[in-house]
Amino acid sequence: MKSATSAHLSMREPKPPPSVPPDLGWFGRLKRRFPILQKKRGKALLIAILCLPLLALLGLLALRNRGGGAGNGESGGTSAGDTITDDVSFYGSSEPVYPSPAMTGVGAWADAYNKAVDFVKQLTIEEKVGLASGVESSTGTSGTLNSCSGNIAPISRLNFSGLCLTDAGQGVRAADFVSGFPSGIHVGASWNKALARSRAESMGLEFRVKGVNIALGPVVGPLGRVATGGRNWEGFAADPYLCGSLAYETVKGVQSQGVITSTKHFIANEQETHRQPNSDGIESVSANIDDKTMHELYLWPFQDAVYAGTGNIMCSYNRVNNSYACANSKTQNGLLKTELGFQGAVTSDWDAMHAGVASALAGMDMVMPNSELWGDKLEEAVRNGSIPEERLDDMATRIMASWYQMKQDEDFPEPGIGMPPDLSKRHDIVDARNTSAQQVLLDGAIEGHVLVKNIRGALPLREPRMLSVYGYSARNPDQWNYKPEGGIAAWTFGGESSSRRTGPYQWIDHANVTAVLFAHLPGEASGRALVSLLYGDSNPSGKLPYTVARNESDYGALLHADLPEGRFARFPQSDFVDTDGGLVDYRSFDARNATPRFEFGFGLSYTAFSYSNLRVDRAAGANVDAYPTGAVAEGGQVDLWDVLATVRADVANVGGVDGAEVAQLYLNIPGAGASNATDGGGVVRQLRGFEKPFLNVSESATVAFNLTRRDLSIWDVAAQRWRLQKGNYGVFVGASSRDIPLRGTLTL
Repeated sequence: MKSATSAHLSMREPKPPPSVPPDLGWFGRLKRRFPILQKKRGKALLIAILCLPLLALLGLLALRNRGGGAGNGESGGTSAGDTITDDVSFYGSSEPVYPSPAMTGVGAWADAYNKAVDFVKQLTIEEKVGLASGVESSTGTSGTLNSCSGNIAPISRLNFSGLCLTDAGQGVRAADFVSGFPSGIHVGASWNKALARSRAESMGLEFRVKGVNIALGPVVGPLGRVATGGRNWEGFAADPYLCGSLAYETVKGVQSQGVITSTKHFIANEQETHRQPNSDGIESVSANIDDKTMHELYLWPFQDAVYAGTGNIMCSYNRVNNSYACANSKTQNGLLKTELGFQGAVTSDWDAMHAGVASALAGMDMVMPNSELWGDKLEEAVRNGSIPEERLDDMATRIMASWYQMKQDEDFPEPGIGMPPDLSKRHDIVDARNTSAQQVLLDGAIEGHVLVKNIRGALPLREPRMLSVYGYSARNPDQWNYKPEGGIAAWTFGGESSSRRTGPYQWIDHANVTAVLFAHLPGEASGRALVSLLYGDSNPSGKLPYTVARNESDYGALLHADLPEGRFARFPQSDFVDTDGGLVDYRSFDARNATPRFEFGFGLSYTAFSYSNLRVDRAAGANVDAYPTGAVAEGGQVDLWDVLATVRADVANVGGVDGAEVAQLYLNIPGAGASNATDGGGVVRQLRGFEKPFLNVSESATVAFNLTRRDLSIWDVAAQRWRLQKGNYGVFVGASSRDIPLRGTLTL
């Protein structure tokens, strides 16, 4: 399938056609054959004959549009002639960036890079292509069949056993004897960096035991632009700072176990609807983003993951500025490998590659699960010069460097050893569970619950005769249960609309609904966590990582996915700036002064907390020049991570129950407006720090928020660098994005 980016490789001025002597073309020959055509009535007859097929075709198109326009997304008010039918119309929408930069082995990657270079020097072209091309489920030096999501074949003569890639949202997918961890959105609702790290370490250990070389996560795209986005639950938050902070901890945690993380989906993969081309000839949706919005929102959490050392990035299904993400040279060569200094490999999402040569030149390094466009064709493209062998060498080097970086050459299980292709058949058991993870599973499940309503202290429950918890997660996987004794029911609302009445349910304001806990997706410890919270053995401490509106209409253009329509019936467009001004979630609500039902960062507790004593201090001797000057390393220019200021505040537990509080720091950055705003207005404030101290009754603690150069900067489109602003920064510390008792100023 043709890729928009491939046009950058093939666009040429058309050669003029050869000249034809008068009357020696096809019409001249017809006139010689049929003299009547030299007369006016003959010419009219010929025109009528030629027009008949065209009129018939137009009639068929009109009938098709009348009968199926609503179904295929075409606008009834748009004529067939206005519909774009070829991606040539979009050529040049995404800036071309070539060549693909080679890995340099910067920083902590030096040793792994040198080993990878030495390894790749020993390979044939065919073997290098094999490293970049996924294969079926036979892998490993023993050729053992597995159920890995994807595989790279072994190179036995060099003791390379191949690679197993497997999905990772809540642990090892498609395997037995593994744990079900809390989802990404549940971790986001915990606002707990230490817990995110512990969860990732436990997940990483299970991946390792099962022989998974590359865990396909964490998810930082979708960010959550679309409120009803089908995969928002996999990510952490609808805010780049919170999402990026937890992604950093996840990458560090999983990779501490020697398992490579594949941070995904790169980039702007904000809707599931029309994410892939379909049989009706409709292409993937294009996320159309300006440079400022890209950096300040969607690239931000990927930058955190790269800074943490992620060994792999997965390119996404969608198009970005009308160029497929896996063949987009601006995002892969430009943003990721040049600007962020990414040292690992870029892997396609499953069947997300639509152009072989274009994808290789645009910076993609590995295709999954396989593709007829690579393999033999990739080898042929290298041999005929369409792809420089140096590019293939870099692809192989990046793949092997991440393998060496995680020390998978030293003592790593056979790829997919614990993942038989058919769990229903007799197989050797590889139990990846660890008793040390049990507390992590329970703590993670508890802390991601958010108490959003609690009228007259309805919770915790006071000695009910019976508590029944309904739902498939009510029972622990090990068959632990709670003995019913008779009196209270906790109902869990699910989403399987085929078996229950369709919503929306008008229940949140009902007089008999006195308490509401948002449970999210807590994992296998769901039942135990919920009972612990309902009885008061645990105190709710979660906060919303997204905004809940009062009405669907309050989300505006950010409620539903964009659909193909009108001129773009075959090429659906999602214009991020035109529809939302680059403002997502609470940024949008704040800019429009719209009152949500539950704001971003909101969450109740069984106790109460107070805030006091705000202090704002600039770091001594900090360089506050407008632009960073450091060299590019993993995560971008090194001085972007310099701490320029610290904000401190005191938090006290003034209630009657021990508990944890999420203290949140927001900034109003001068000039940090929406990308389409000319006056710098738009963003009221944005999250730039959070801490979660546990406080006993009457105990207080000081929370400190370090602010880096990046935290305090905006993206300068003209300079193509992060720029510090001169002037006063508004400083806000409180319990949510709108509950802000402490306010101050930082002057630069």
